[in-house]
Amino acid sequence: MTTSTHSSSVPLHAWDSITVPVRVLRGIPGAGRPRPHPRWETKPRDPWSRGAWPPKDGWYDVPTTWREILDSAMTVGRDPTPWLKRWPHLAWQELLARHSPLSAYLHHDGTVAPRLLRPSPVYTMGAERSAQAALAYRLGMTMAEWVARVLIELPSTLHYEWSSPAGAGTEWYGPGSRPDLYTVHTSSPPLWVLEAKGALRITQAHMRKGAAQLAVMRPPVLHAAHHRVLVGTSMEPRLFTLVEHETQAPAKHSAPFDGPMDVFQEARARLLAYAFLTSIPASARRTVTVAEGGRTRRFGESDDSTAEVRRVMRVRRVETGYPIQERPTGTRQMLVAELPGTGLRIGMSRPMMQACGAVLAQLHEAMNATAAQRPGWEYLAPGSILAPSQWLDSDLELAAFKAEVDRQSLGEQRSAAEEAYRQAVSTDRPTQPVFDAPELAPAEADLELFTDDSYLALSRESVLAGPIRST
Repeated sequence: MTTSTHSSSVPLHAWDSITVPVRVLRGIPGAGRPRPHPRWETKPRDPWSRGAWPPKDGWYDVPTTWREILDSAMTVGRDPTPWLKRWPHLAWQELLARHSPLSAYLHHDGTVAPRLLRPSPVYTMGAERSAQAALAYRLGMTMAEWVARVLIELPSTLHYEWSSPAGAGTEWYGPGSRPDLYTVHTSSPPLWVLEAKGALRITQAHMRKGAAQLAVMRPPVLHAAHHRVLVGTSMEPRLFTLVEHETQAPAKHSAPFDGPMDVFQEARARLLAYAFLTSIPASARRTVTVAEGGRTRRFGESDDSTAEVRRVMRVRRVETGYPIQERPTGTRQMLVAELPGTGLRIGMSRPMMQACGAVLAQLHEAMNATAAQRPGWEYLAPGSILAPSQWLDSDLELAAFKAEVDRQSLGEQRSAAEEAYRQAVSTDRPTQPVFDAPELAPAEADLELFTDDSYLALSRESVLAGPIRST
């Protein structure tokens, strides 16, 4: 059996297949590069090769899926912990807020797959400027996450306001603009810092501002060697993405690196999905079985191993006349549920559920302990009934609070996530009941995207699949 690992080899459904033109250039000039000439759209572009980072400078056609873009929208963004513990039942609304604008304002361009994306008339002619700016932010952040995970193949990113990485200086949370995202990988240097820009029509001014935000990443904000990536996404005339990259390696400073942070970073990125899954009624949850394959993203319609596992389970059910009580070895089961009214199902494995719970518990414990240290900080404790605008009088004091939470608990959060994940993996046997989902759910009719720990399925009739143009 063979398992395809990239969308270029997947027999994609017409509504799901997308090509994103991407220009990759080394160097991030402070003045910003001019917007590409309109002829970029008609010039031939090289096909993207998986695992090719960094490629030579130039334009590339990157095959991807609407599933990957929606998944990036779900994981990127700011820290939800101030409200997540108190109102977990609202997580689905945050997820919907991230997905819906993309589907509402972007069109698939034509009927032949793979296709490009373009802004819909609802956006270009019907949306006021503030609505356009809101989509530009959401799309810019989503595509920066997409670049990190699909092109560069980095772990999930964290927003700079969530926490500080090893090597961060005293001014990481200081005043002024900062790049949006960071992540840690096994590369050298391990730290990656990304800035996201999005606009209907990306300009040199946008890229210049992004370059300035990345240029802030020097002492006392950041002492460690790091990669810098500037991602600019434009919707006009078709959606395309500009990626500029460079490496900054101060001679006398390097960040301590004690191994990958994949589990911790993935757990932080999946907290919204975790809150959604744990706050809905058990009757709304189902389990879906997939074959093990590591953290490589796989697609259900081309993953032969998963297809074989499900065939065996169907045969066994027909032979016995009863639901399957235990799954085949070499599999993972996902707890999944549909985002209400969308046709989008999201889920995660039992080990990742345990890791998310451990991170959230450790983070809230640290926030409560930190809030007790200083008058005024109690308003930042999880469960505070005050509105965010009432929390603190100054951004500097908020920064001090976050820095203290990091100092006390970042290592503990990571350790808690890894230990919870390890224990769950060691006990995740085929004979063990999985969660409290009442039955296995058929999944073959959906367009699936999954790893060993995350799951997303898009119904072919989903409202989040987006409208398709007839010409």
